[in-house]
Amino acid sequence: MTTLTPVNGFWTLILRNDNEYDACENPSVSFSLKVKPEKVGVFVDYEEGLVSFYDVGSSSHIYSFTGQTFTEKLYPYFSPGLNDECKNSNPLIITPSGVHMQSAAGSQANSKVLFRSSLSDPAPRFLPRRSPPAEDLIKELQQEFTKLKRKNTELEQLYLSQMHSSKEKLSQTGLKWAQKFAVDVTLDPDTANPYLILSNDRKQVTEGDIEQNVPENSKRFDVGLCVLAKQGFSSGRFYYEVQVKGKTEWTVGVARESINRNGEITLTPEDGFWTMILRNENQYGPCDNALVSLSLKMKPEIVGVFVDYEEGLVSFYDVGHRSHIYSFIGQTFTDKLYPYFGPGLNECGKNSNPLIITPVS
Repeated sequence: MTTLTPVNGFWTLILRNDNEYDACENPSVSFSLKVKPEKVGVFVDYEEGLVSFYDVGSSSHIYSFTGQTFTEKLYPYFSPGLNDECKNSNPLIITPSGVHMQSAAGSQANSKVLFRSSLSDPAPRFLPRRSPPAEDLIKELQQEFTKLKRKNTELEQLYLSQMHSSKEKLSQTGLKWAQKFAVDVTLDPDTANPYLILSNDRKQVTEGDIEQNVPENSKRFDVGLCVLAKQGFSSGRFYYEVQVKGKTEWTVGVARESINRNGEITLTPEDGFWTMILRNENQYGPCDNALVSLSLKMKPEIVGVFVDYEEGLVSFYDVGHRSHIYSFIGQTFTDKLYPYFGPGLNECGKNSNPLIITPVS
C-alpha cells in the first residue's frame, strides 16, 4: 500500500468522508474548512522546496509544505477516490486557469492538481470509464503545464505575485535562520490578567488561583488569562523562545496592539491574534480561522516564534527537535505586534509550571 508522505515522495492534500481534509504530512495534519473548495490550485517552486494548496473559489490559502528538498522530476498527482456506490462519481477535472465553469453537486474526491482542478463539475454521460494510458496522461499533463505557464491569468497574478516576494522567506525560515533575529523580550505587568503571577525579572508567568490587587489599566486583560511583552514591533523580523516544559496547557504567539482586552477574547488572526496552543496535555493547534489540529510525535519543551512583519509571516518551531510546527502566511499587519503569553489554568498544580522566556542560544 502506498503511503502518501513526503518521506515516500508524495506532497498531497486529501478529502475523505465528504468533509475530512488532511495534509499528508508525517504526522498528518487535519483541517476543518468552513467552505468546501470546488477548485483546488496547486503551486510548486522546485528550487525553494515549496508546495502550496489554494481554494480558488474563495481565493484563500489552505496549506503549504515548506523547506522540502526535491531531487527528482515531479509529476502532478491525481486520485479521484472510490466511486462509493455513485456517491463519488464526479471526476477530477483539470481546468484552465482563469476560465469559469458552471458548478453542480459537490464531490467527495481528494485532489492533487497542478494549478487548478474542479471538484464540482459533473461528468458528461458519454465520458468513457476507462482511463487513458499513463504515458498519454503524462503527455497531456506536460502540455497543460506548458500552456498554463504561458498564460498571464488572474489566478497566477493573484497567487504567484504573493508567493514570488515571500517564497525566499518561506524556504529560509528554518530554525537556524530564524534565530538570527532573536530579540530580548520581557513581560509587561500592565497588561497581565490579575490572576497571573510574574517573576521579578519579568521572564516567567503562571496562574495563581487568587486574584491580585493590581492598578486599573486600559492595557490590562480583565478576563483573558494572558499577558503581552513590554516590547512591540512594527517592522522587520523578530524571534523569541519560550519554555513550555511540563505544562498541560499554554498559548504563545503574537497579538496586535489594538486587540480587545475586555471580556472574552477570540484567538484568531481576524481578531488580531496569531497563536499556537496546547490543550489537554497533547492537543496542539494553531488558532486559525479554520480549525486545524496538529499531531506531534514529540512534545515541544521550548517553542520558538518567528515573525516577518513585511512578509506577513508567523512561524512556530520546536527548538529542541529543530523542527517546524506551523506557519501563518500571507497575513497583513498594520499595527504594532507584541509577543503573547497564556500559561493556562493552574489545574490544582497539574499545570503549575510557568511559561519562561529563555535566552536564544
